Amino acid sequence: MVTGTLATKDFVAAVLLDRRRSVTAFQVWMTLFVILGVALIWTGGRDMGKVLTVLGAIGWIAYVYWRYVNLPEEVEKRFKQMPELHHPVTYEWDADYFSGSNISTQSRRPWSYYLGLKSTDDMFLLYFADHNFQVIPKRWFATSNEADQFLQAAKVPRG
Repeated sequence: MVTGTLATKDFVAAVLLDRRRSVTAFQVWMTLFVILGVALIWTGGRDMGKVLTVLGAIGWIAYVYWRYVNLPEEVEKRFKQMPELHHPVTYEWDADYFSGSNISTQSRRPWSYYLGLKSTDDMFLLYFADHNFQVIPKRWFATSNEADQFLQAAKVPRG
């Protein structure tokens, strides 16, 4: 069993983890646009090179704005709109079920209900639908052994 209160930084980190694949693809494409654009400028394709370089640069500027301005603002706004997020959440599990409760709700679901699990050094995301997940910060676990027990109980695909 773990209990804790989620913070806005947890939700920002969760969105970044959830969107990691698409964000990485976007970053790769924007970097390729810049590299190809610069290469074209050096080899005589100035007009197309300028277009690609500017598109790549605008893409990177848009990403930085989304990551450091828009995303934290949106998370903060939604966090304020949901008062139950300001109260402790308790998660419990056994070999068959994962349960959660907070001030407004309780749930008990079989592990088969969940589609997947992602993790970082700081958190687990337990998915019940695409882009819909429960955030479980690892700091809530008293020991790394408790986190390992959670992983052993979680009978869901890892991603």
